[in-house]
Amino acid sequence: YPPQLGADFADWGGGYGAYLPITFYPPSSEVLLVLQWNQPWETLAPATGGSQIDMDLYVLPDPVPPALAAWYLESADEQGDTGDPYGDPIEYIFLSYTGSESYTAYLAVDHYWGKQDRIPQNKRTPVEFWLWAYRAEEGGVAVPVVGPVTTGHQTAAGVACVAAVPFDEAPWYDPVAPIEPEWFTARGGTISIPFDSAGRFRPRTAVVPNIAAVDGCDTLFFGSDFDDGTPFPNFFGTSAAAPNAAAVAALLRQADSKLKPSDVLKILSQTATDVTGDRAAVGFDSVTGAGLINGQAAISKIRKGENLTIFPYVGDSVPTVTTKNGWQPNLWDRLVLRNTPDFGPQPETLAPGEVYAWFAVANTGTSEAGKPFVVNVLVDGVVVQSLTAPPMFGPSIVNADAVPLGSISEGPHVFEVRVDTTNRIRELNERDNVYSETVTVMSDF
Repeated sequence: YPPQLGADFADWGGGYGAYLPITFYPPSSEVLLVLQWNQPWETLAPATGGSQIDMDLYVLPDPVPPALAAWYLESADEQGDTGDPYGDPIEYIFLSYTGSESYTAYLAVDHYWGKQDRIPQNKRTPVEFWLWAYRAEEGGVAVPVVGPVTTGHQTAAGVACVAAVPFDEAPWYDPVAPIEPEWFTARGGTISIPFDSAGRFRPRTAVVPNIAAVDGCDTLFFGSDFDDGTPFPNFFGTSAAAPNAAAVAALLRQADSKLKPSDVLKILSQTATDVTGDRAAVGFDSVTGAGLINGQAAISKIRKGENLTIFPYVGDSVPTVTTKNGWQPNLWDRLVLRNTPDFGPQPETLAPGEVYAWFAVANTGTSEAGKPFVVNVLVDGVVVQSLTAPPMFGPSIVNADAVPLGSISEGPHVFEVRVDTTNRIRELNERDNVYSETVTVMSDF
């Protein structure tokens, strides 16, 4: 039928029939309307020939067919028919309104050519179309249908789709208040992708977004200043959130190079902080996915709770020791140095000659450090002893008794212990693996 009669107009559902209202508000409103449907693209896959269904998009002043309307706008590019493919399955119209009062127009979709019930490529798959309304600014345009607007590369296989959360909504700023996503971050959901990039019917679904990350970070020159107490401009948008998520993903790969991309996304999702503010919801939702990524929690999940550090020498005087993060026995030095191999308190000064060291290595975490690791003892930056420590359950302690450091000359010297120098153990905290102290060796004490 001719489109002016409206006989082949699609039913929007929800009681709207063939005419979906779209309302514009003063002082100005701009919106880009994009219509797509489930057919292959000729420009992407020329061998397919393109779409075998032709649809057109209309904007009308009243809920009547174009033949009865005072005016109408249309996007009616040519597509193909069943067995005669042609073109890309897309129509779009840009609307701008500058009136002094609100105004309601109506959208209609005409099924011009091709099958109306099932797509030609698969008789069990119904014809589906999607309409996106991209507004130029926040507010100004209202369409009474809420659905997924995420599309394109965000739904590609193997891609992590990232939503945006303002940096000052992160728990670091306020650990109690609900986290609010950015107003512009796109709503996702379960997105159907019927054809692959070669135009073959290979249906799959993408549930997006996967995670959220902060935007609004400082840059050296890009963006605009935000009142955050720094002189640097701030960069907002999902284009800023995605690189922040990529940076955390890179840190995870640095911590464990064996992680696959799917492993990284799984860890980031499992350790994310739930976002429950505006448009989001408890648990996984269509606006922020699994929630705001937490880099520290993700790293901790990889490292499984091992943590090695240099602790005070324990010796036989303390037969049982219960260690936990932050525990340290009182009245002991971390490194005890003496001129004889008999243990006792460290003297105020050492005499020139042979020096021996006592110290302990502790696993203060909750998981086993399951591999042997190297402990080096240095004097003035030179390794004088290299010890191999056994695997350690967490928590536990291993003593190093009377480690000979060689003959030490008179004067000040730096004595240092370095744990796991080859980084075999992935730890919660890599910064507590080195301990040093300066001791003066004197001949007349």
